[in-house]
Order: sequence, then C-alpha cells, then structure tokens
Amino acid sequence: MKKLIVLLVIILFFTGCAEEVEEVTPPDAVVNKYWALVQAENLDEAQKLVAEGREDIVSALDFALGEELGQAEELIEILKERISIIADGYDQDNNIALVNVTVTKPDLKQTFGTFIMEAFPEIMAMAFEGASEQEIEQKAAQLLLAALNEAEDIVHQEKAELRFVDGEWKIYDWHFDNIERRLAEIGEGLEGLD
Repeated sequence: MKKLIVLLVIILFFTGCAEEVEEVTPPDAVVNKYWALVQAENLDEAQKLVAEGREDIVSALDFALGEELGQAEELIEILKERISIIADGYDQDNNIALVNVTVTKPDLKQTFGTFIMEAFPEIMAMAFEGASEQEIEQKAAQLLLAALNEAEDIVHQEKAELRFVDGEWKIYDWHFDNIERRLAEIGEGLEGLD
C-alpha cells in the first residue's frame, strides 16, 4: 500500500510540475491563416503573423494595389475574389521554413493583351472624337474590367519564407519569383507602346 501511495505522489508531482506545452502552428498553416485574414480584410490580425520589422515587405500582398490600379474598387474586388493562396508543406532548416505556396490568379498578360488589342483602339477613337479625360478613363476602366473578367486563371508554384521567433512561426518574406518574372514580361510588352 505504501508503494502505491508513493507511486501516486510521484505521478501527481510530475504531472503537476510539468509545463503545459502549447502546440506550435506549422508554417504552412500560418500562411493559410494569414491569407484568410487578408481576404477577410482583418489586416491588424494578419500583421500579427508577420515577423517584426518585415511588415512593409510582407504587406505588399495585402491589396496595397489601390494606387497602381487607380483605386478601382471593382477591379480590386475581382482580384480579391480570384486570387487564392494555398500553402501546403514546407522544408525546415532550424528556425527557417520555406513553405510551398500555390498562387492562383487571373492571367494579367492575357488581360493586358486583350485590353490593348480590343480596348485601346476604342479609347483612341474616343480621344479623337473629343471625349473628356474623365469619359476616357471611365471607358478604359470598364474595358479593363471586361478584359480581366474574360482572362483565364493561371497557377504559380511559389515559396514563402517563415522564421521561428519567440516560439511561433512568423512570415518573413514572399519568394514569388515566377509571378515576378511574369510581371516583368508584361512590363516589357507594355514598354513597346511608349
């Protein structure tokens, strides 16, 4: 009986002294949570998943597209609906994880190609007919929206870099090299229009 009591005391001692271990969210789940928060426009919570000092770099994904798109809310809404980011799996080296990210988005090369081939002549005709700048801008936005709606979605395999900081994974950087190459191609194609 004494042995049983001693055994119970030892078990109670060790279970009482054991620290409660908090489960660490895996890096790919952090990226998925971040994207869900961005989609829900809960940017304050999304920023909590970003490594300190990296907010400006990472937030480039937070639809800071407004300036580039002339605050075209409809265009931003379409992009928000059609862009998806799904993280699935990662490679870890100590406190750094490279997360596999599948990005699905509208084919902007197709969008701008359609816009230039179909909309540009119409806009030029409006300008020659004396339409106001505001009328031309409205028509251009309408035609760009139509071209974006017609564009097919394309998929890029990319990476996200996360760092293990203070017991949790934080997003450190996006390595969207394939998307950057694609955007550079579009930029080169548009340079010929100058």
